[in-house]
Amino acid sequence: MDIATLIGFVGTFGLILMAMGDPSPFVDMPSVYIVLGGTTTAVLARSSIPDLIGAIGTGLKTLLGKVDDPGKLIEQLVELGTIARKDGMIALEGQDIKNTFLAKGIRMLVDGTDGALVKKAMEVEKTNIESRHAVALSVFESAKEIAPAMGMIGTLVGLVLMLGNMSDLNQLDQLWL
Repeated sequence: MDIATLIGFVGTFGLILMAMGDPSPFVDMPSVYIVLGGTTTAVLARSSIPDLIGAIGTGLKTLLGKVDDPGKLIEQLVELGTIARKDGMIALEGQDIKNTFLAKGIRMLVDGTDGALVKKAMEVEKTNIESRHAVALSVFESAKEIAPAMGMIGTLVGLVLMLGNMSDLNQLDQLWL
């Protein structure tokens, strides 16, 4: 995860909590259940369980994963090319390649797969990755559309419950103090 993302999350929520003081009056658990549970179930109604699980995995990879430095990948490719030119493709077998996409292509070359077939396989792999990411994006787009409505429903339920529990109208004045 990028340190700026962590600082942004912690800083934003920290400042909000500092401004609120005691956050307990702002939290109504039935409303939280409606917002989180309602959003999740409504998103599930628009997609499938594997799509939702895949989107959660993609989201976690986005937050917790590390992005490869393109410059270092290029340097590694040049090194691997030099090794293959000097010692042959079989010499690449023992190399430590952390990028799974690159490692898959190198494994295929070491196994003696034709270059055109490797290219085709890597293009298919790239298309599959893009497809998985598009599905995850559509799940998050659904959540983005649904969550505000669930927030309004949760707010309404919280207000109705609060006002329904008031037997003395003079208590309303105390709410605003």
